Amino acid sequence: MKTKNILLAALLLVTLGLTMCKKDSSSTAVVEEEPVVYPIADFTYEVSPTDPQKITFKSKSLNYTSLYWQLGDDSLATTDSVVHTYKRWGRFRIILTARNAKGLSSKKEVPIYLRNPVFNPDSVGENYILTKGGQLTVSKDNGAGAGGGEGSLKAIDGDPLTKFLAGGLNLSATPLVLTFQFAEPIVAKAYTFISGNDAPDRDPKSWTFEGSNDGVTWTVVDTRTNFEWVTRPDLGEPVTEPATSPRRRQRIFHITANNTAFTYYRIQITANRGSDAVQFSEWTINASQP
Repeated sequence: MKTKNILLAALLLVTLGLTMCKKDSSSTAVVEEEPVVYPIADFTYEVSPTDPQKITFKSKSLNYTSLYWQLGDDSLATTDSVVHTYKRWGRFRIILTARNAKGLSSKKEVPIYLRNPVFNPDSVGENYILTKGGQLTVSKDNGAGAGGGEGSLKAIDGDPLTKFLAGGLNLSATPLVLTFQFAEPIVAKAYTFISGNDAPDRDPKSWTFEGSNDGVTWTVVDTRTNFEWVTRPDLGEPVTEPATSPRRRQRIFHITANNTAFTYYRIQITANRGSDAVQFSEWTINASQP
């Protein structure tokens, strides 16, 4: 009986050992994980040879299941290839995001600059004051009146050799305001000044260009603060001002982002280069180029 008990105990120990071995072998088994594959966002773009505002974007991304394009002008897309026509010139930031099924993503960002190929910075578009016509009023005119030799009408006569001069001003308290009323609303995309023939301290320095459809409520179209006119190069000819003074009869051309048609436009001059008088040869309200 004793021997039988010993055999049963030995058999139990062997059984327990085999069971433990099986558990140990199963618990130490290694399960290989799939490697992590990240998406790679990439793309190329090409400008249309016939329309410089039309761009074709093509994805060259890898390891992705979905794409998300941000085209810089609030336009979005999710296809592999995108053909997009921009409505304006300028700088745009293109962002492509590639994402895979596991939620991993990558981005590629490229800035692009669309420039009008026929734009000429020394040229302006149509001058609506001359081509459309209308009525000019000023907050303070020349002492000889609007039609005088340096009256306000000289500012819009299309002749850079004449000028408008208004004196006795305190611009910090009361701006000099020129308002032009058209017969019908027009979209001003640009405007210009041409400085006078002398006295650079009379050049406008800070101003606001505004539009309105009732002459009461005004919308800011463009504003300039402490504008610096281009200094006249010393070409060796006799001069009446130092070489550090701005060139005389210099035209400055300002492009606006305005897309609204207004009947009234006004320029409010709030500072000049130090004089109590303001003068300039021309003020124009223009179409865009070309």
